[in-house]
Amino acid sequence: MTPTAWFIVAFVVADLMVALIVVRGFTKSMFGDLAEAYPPVEPGDLQHDRRAQSFSMGLLNFGFSVRMRLDERFVHLAPEPWVFWTGMPKASIPIDKVKATGRARKSWIAHSFEIDSDRSHIELRGPKWLWVMLNTDMAS
Repeated sequence: MTPTAWFIVAFVVADLMVALIVVRGFTKSMFGDLAEAYPPVEPGDLQHDRRAQSFSMGLLNFGFSVRMRLDERFVHLAPEPWVFWTGMPKASIPIDKVKATGRARKSWIAHSFEIDSDRSHIELRGPKWLWVMLNTDMAS
């Protein structure tokens, strides 16, 4: 290989490593608080088990990257295998802590949710079916 080709390969590899570090840092800083406040627990009898769900929080958008399990007490979030490298931690959020607030801005699919923990107030956007289910449960 020519020196120019080696330089290009080295530049691309270095660029990918920097991108990985930045993405992992953002993921840990945004989803880390959520996982710290609500560590993962084993799911009970599942009402829903959906793969490739989309969630976003702040600048991070995990499109088709989150496995969501729902039982009678928790909303369980876990990264799909193909995005495990981002460092997204697993979390089990009690249903009574999740509040469906409305449609996300600039989106006809995603809906807004708020999660109140003892340490922080977290806003995220997720699938419409969860929003509808939480509002239906609240109304009944």
